[in-house]
Amino acid sequence: MKKTIYMQIEPNETELPMVIADSVNELAEKLKVSPHSISKALYRYNSGKISNCRYRKVTIDLDEDEKDDM
Repeated sequence: MKKTIYMQIEPNETELPMVIADSVNELAEKLKVSPHSISKALYRYNSGKISNCRYRKVTIDLDEDEKDDM
């Protein structure tokens, strides 16, 4: 099973996650920004239009043991 998470990351080379959410809307609510601004930034970053972005969309594979914890 795959799960997608959305993160705001540190603006340096470590890119450590600062805020993690299950959806763009949840991340936007936590950060007090519009979901559209996050989606637009991710689109522009993933399409190569910008080289720096404070957000990341990550898809992770969950094995059987991790599914039971969700």
